[in-house]
Amino acid sequence: MEVSFTGIHNLYIGKKTYSKFGSYVDSTGIIKRGNKDYTDVLIKCDLSDDAQGNHLSEFHETLSKCRPCYQVNCINREKSNQFKLFMKYFGVKDDVVSVLNSSFKINDYDIMLDEREILPLFSFMAKITRQIALAKGPSDAQKQYAKFVNHGIHNEAMNYIENIM
Repeated sequence: MEVSFTGIHNLYIGKKTYSKFGSYVDSTGIIKRGNKDYTDVLIKCDLSDDAQGNHLSEFHETLSKCRPCYQVNCINREKSNQFKLFMKYFGVKDDVVSVLNSSFKINDYDIMLDEREILPLFSFMAKITRQIALAKGPSDAQKQYAKFVNHGIHNEAMNYIENIM
């Protein structure tokens, strides 16, 4: 699909849901086994700098604030303007409190929110997903998937911030 708005081109969004039986850590820290419901969402696009925004430059600038491993591994070597955001979300309906967790990859590299320097990258991911969710080009389903990812980004950032305070 050829969509262009605010420096985001060639947008693709896909979602897959499935369930697996496995281990998880409940809210009290106990390891349990049970059904885990997964949702995978892939947002893939090309970023550019144009009159509507400097998305590509902002992406590179954001990476420059992170550890060198992010600066090297989050750039697609074959297509440096490609931005591929993958979120794996799982939820477990536990007998105490529901367990929810999200993990993220940019261009197939795991993004670990384990230090403050990674927060700008989460802010950038949130900005991109928010713009997609509000844009006129994507379908209603694509907008919903972008909102879902944005919500996951927000939750992970808030969990990190709450744990360091």
